[in-house]
Amino acid sequence: MQVKKSLTLLELLIVMAIIGILAVVAIPRYTGARLAAEHSKAQHNVALIAQAEKIVQIQRNDGNYVNTSSGSLNAHIGDHGSEASCRAALGPPVGANCSGIDLSAVDADELWSYSVSAAEQTITATKQDGRCSGGSFTYDLNENNFGDLSCP
Repeated sequence: MQVKKSLTLLELLIVMAIIGILAVVAIPRYTGARLAAEHSKAQHNVALIAQAEKIVQIQRNDGNYVNTSSGSLNAHIGDHGSEASCRAALGPPVGANCSGIDLSAVDADELWSYSVSAAEQTITATKQDGRCSGGSFTYDLNENNFGDLSCP
């Protein structure tokens, strides 16, 4: 006669308790790592915007930054293509070098929105959804530093 080996109810409960404890530890770490990765991506995008702003500032030769926000970053401060379209986008005076940085992927970012304030000389990134939705941080174009991410 063959004897079937099976798990007892107590053994199943112990396994379920161990899985539950692991989930309680792992899920917060996962969400924290995910938020850190999203913040890092936004910092990278802000650094690209800052580089494009500085290129435009040099090309215009007037020391001013350009007010712009998500959806129009590439059109206002990104890659302007030909010299003629660059001159049209930036206006005079424009130097001979009119190549910029392609910001179309930054414009397409659905998780963060970005805005440049020429008056304050800052770039602000605001999280659109998920954990820390509505949270933001600011990059100072003059001091080249990031502010802390603030979550509401």
